[in-house]
Amino acid sequence: MFTAPDPSTEQRMLEGKVVEEYARKLFPSITLIDHSQPLDEVITQSNDALNYSSSPICNALLSANDLIAETDILVPVEDEYDLYEVKASTKEKPEHIPDIAFQKYVAVVRGLRIRKCHLILLNNKYVRKGEINPKQLFKISDVCEGVSNYGELNDINAQVENALLICNQAQCPEIEIGLQCTDDCPLRNTCWREVNKFKHNIFDLYRMPTKRAVGWYKQGIIGVEEIPKDYPLTKLQKIQVKTEKTGETYVDKKAINEFINRLKYPLYFLDFETFSSPIPLIDGSSPYQTIPFQFSLHVIEKDLAEDPKHYSWIWDAEGDPRLELLERLQSLLGNKGSILAYHSPFEMMILKQAVKAFPKYQKWLGKILERFVDLLQPFRAFSIYHPAQKGSCSLKDVLPALTGKDYSALEIQDGGQASRAFMGILNGEVDDKQAILANLEIYCGQDTMAMIEILRKMKTLTTL
Repeated sequence: MFTAPDPSTEQRMLEGKVVEEYARKLFPSITLIDHSQPLDEVITQSNDALNYSSSPICNALLSANDLIAETDILVPVEDEYDLYEVKASTKEKPEHIPDIAFQKYVAVVRGLRIRKCHLILLNNKYVRKGEINPKQLFKISDVCEGVSNYGELNDINAQVENALLICNQAQCPEIEIGLQCTDDCPLRNTCWREVNKFKHNIFDLYRMPTKRAVGWYKQGIIGVEEIPKDYPLTKLQKIQVKTEKTGETYVDKKAINEFINRLKYPLYFLDFETFSSPIPLIDGSSPYQTIPFQFSLHVIEKDLAEDPKHYSWIWDAEGDPRLELLERLQSLLGNKGSILAYHSPFEMMILKQAVKAFPKYQKWLGKILERFVDLLQPFRAFSIYHPAQKGSCSLKDVLPALTGKDYSALEIQDGGQASRAFMGILNGEVDDKQAILANLEIYCGQDTMAMIEILRKMKTLTTL
């Protein structure tokens, strides 16, 4: 069964629509096809535009021989058309050329002459200053050669015939698991049902190359208990397999003690929440630049067992959030003590980008970066590993594995959801702003409190 698009996929689809709207501004006097109508009417309106319009046509559906292709922009040039494909991406991806090649194929079958093919991408060098300038926001490349080469190297006719054959089958064909499988495939749960029966399977092994895992699967090896003793495993994979077979937590007490002893009080547990938008929302930012909108900071002064002090901030959508972030943290982080983050390079990167926009904090930043400690490090090194982690070192997997606590009772349960919730506020798409803000504060606070709980558990495990 096909699964519905997850929220992150839906968000990307919405962002793509917004990017298309801005790209249309590159073309004057467009004819926009209305897709809110039934399919037959959309095709009819598209045909009318192709037959009678002399202006650029946006979102036309091309129909021919049981094939339908949606085009982004078709620009008439005498008796031919230039085809433009818009992507909410800053660089060309492998799937872009086949997408355009199919559109051209259907167009030609329908009887249109395509003069040139173009790809419109976001310009990651663009920096917003006031109103968005579409001509600077996008970069347009000629992909005629790539489309032509794809057509020469691949039999599109045969591909189309095979696709139609599959579509007309009464039942979905059984496809063996392979390198073509991706996490976002809507049929993954169907095809992977045999793998999912195993609590611990080879595909969950830490940093397991997909090609090797698929090879083992084809040999009938799925569960970790089925891996032959002479099969190659890394040091960390061996730790994982051993714990998953015994059910016991692996603890390198020496490494954990060394990590804990490096920490200097007061301890600052810091976490950022961020958003990124294809269309820059604030001045001085670029497409998909990561912008902080929230932080949580728990502080322990002298003893890990003491109750921490908590500080938090959420941007009110006024001014520049990066400046406000720097101002607040400068007053809270003091001059000494370890600053702990889970995957600290991310928080450090956010601070560096903020200081790049506001250089007066450069001297302060240098001292702050020296104090960062990455709490992910001992888990990435497998100094501690619990079988319930299933090969993952993420905070959301380590916390329940070690402490039994999780995020299931929270309205917002991960960073992607937090980002989408805040973007909803920025776009005016929410009914209860205050409730969302409260849930955001709870979620981000849970992240920093989770780090404290994990560190406390680490300390306990070294004394057992």
